[in-house]
Amino acid sequence: MLSEAEAREPEAEAEARKKVALPHPCLGCLMGVARREHLYKILVIGELGTGKTSIIKRYVRQFFSQHYRATIGVDFALKVLNWDANTVIRLQLWDIAGQERFENMTRVYYKEAVGCLIVFDASRTSTFEAVLKWKQDLDNKVVLPDGSSIPCVLLANKCDLSQDGIVADPGKMDDFCKEKGFVGWFETSAKESVGIEEAAQFLVSKILANEILSNLEPDSPDRIALSAADSGNTCDLPKDGIVADPGKMDDFCKEKGFVGWFETSAKENVGIEEAAQFLVSKILANDIWSNLEPDSPDRIALSAADSGNTVERQKCSC
Repeated sequence: MLSEAEAREPEAEAEARKKVALPHPCLGCLMGVARREHLYKILVIGELGTGKTSIIKRYVRQFFSQHYRATIGVDFALKVLNWDANTVIRLQLWDIAGQERFENMTRVYYKEAVGCLIVFDASRTSTFEAVLKWKQDLDNKVVLPDGSSIPCVLLANKCDLSQDGIVADPGKMDDFCKEKGFVGWFETSAKESVGIEEAAQFLVSKILANEILSNLEPDSPDRIALSAADSGNTCDLPKDGIVADPGKMDDFCKEKGFVGWFETSAKENVGIEEAAQFLVSKILANDIWSNLEPDSPDRIALSAADSGNTVERQKCSC
């Protein structure tokens, strides 16, 4: 016999779905500019009762319920992101059951995934202790075309409840993720709608970065620069070697074929936006360059502007 609250849930979920704004055609579409479309398979895994289904419902439908039943096998949801004016990203979210009896099916479920969210309950240490089991299972059963692990973000869900274990110490969580191969971690709450959008956007940015890298030559300066920008280098710590001398760093980059260099700190949010924007500008310039005739005045002007251009880097306060 369903309770009155459970009986009302289908109606409430339908109303929530109506409130989700449908994407409108952008100016590029109206003008006939081709849009880039991506379809990414994202896994959502973790122990039973950690809130995986609640996170997906909140993210896709902006809906939350206290009365979800355990997922049987696997469930699916689709999230459409208008990433920029000319890019549409469709996320196929695979909600994998946390019960042990479904673990022998994970190889089938994981196939062709390009990203993963591993969820634990921040109020239950036992679910955190199981995180590595899920990460190892994932790494053993799915890899990117170059053989590397797919990007995986750790979600400390139910952060609206009292936290248990190392999740209460962000520094220890940072160290844990770095050591165990997670690209990052976020505190989330499906109930309070905290951290889910940010975590998903972060994961998608990592997937896009992997896609760009896979299309660049191994010795491409853009590949080297992107890899360096993604390495998590921290300028908020004491500097060692020639990095303390910007002039020497400029000479080093010019000599070794780097298109530029930036001091960055993920912790202090320094230089990362500027580095990414600079790299994208170089990629766009290459696209424009390739479409110009060899003796085009525009090509000559672009070459002159690019060869003498110097980037004014944001300096750290440390």
